[in-house]
Amino acid sequence: MSVPTNSKYVLVIESCSLKIIKREDMSNQYQEIRPITEEEYQTAGKRIPENRHNEETDIWCPHCCGYYRKFCRKHPIYLVPNATIDDTPSDKSRAIRSLPQDFVEVATSSLKNAGRGVFATQLLPVGYMFGPYEGERIENRSQIKQPGYSYEVDGKNGSYLIDASDENASNWLRFVNAPNKKEHQNLFAVQFNHQIFYIVTKTIFIGEELLVPYGPKYW
Repeated sequence: MSVPTNSKYVLVIESCSLKIIKREDMSNQYQEIRPITEEEYQTAGKRIPENRHNEETDIWCPHCCGYYRKFCRKHPIYLVPNATIDDTPSDKSRAIRSLPQDFVEVATSSLKNAGRGVFATQLLPVGYMFGPYEGERIENRSQIKQPGYSYEVDGKNGSYLIDASDENASNWLRFVNAPNKKEHQNLFAVQFNHQIFYIVTKTIFIGEELLVPYGPKYW
């Protein structure tokens, strides 16, 4: 659905976080991200009881610890899509080619013995969302090719696993490491519309590594 250019509301960056304001309140202190449709504005912010949320339409807000329809109005989100991968022959893996290069890069992790990690190439404000996490769909844990790259997803017809072991069958989110200390985490993993996404929960400055606690559904 296209967003009309005369939208009354707009998603902006203010003090390293995303915020919704009226277009008439725009000033030089804000960086415009995208217009918000009237429908989005009217439906955003509705808190849904956890036992009544819709997996396909409601998303968990890690700040308010609750489900919201569309998104939490107090903590809006903006999806940074994966890079489009074409069929051009390349010596780079699919995972590397999926990087949204205006935002992040892969390099040696700052964590000891963690291999490669993902680092910010521009300021990433609270509310940016990356994903979805991609890989091969498998039905049980015995099929996992390599431990440490799989998420369990609640599907329409039961749970299954997304295994990102293979760099040529996954995307860049496989390179995001877990922090050694809780206070170092700056991402939070959420499931939305039967897929896994990472939401920025603490401002990530240029050169900082993206770190997410994997959680109980990670294998």
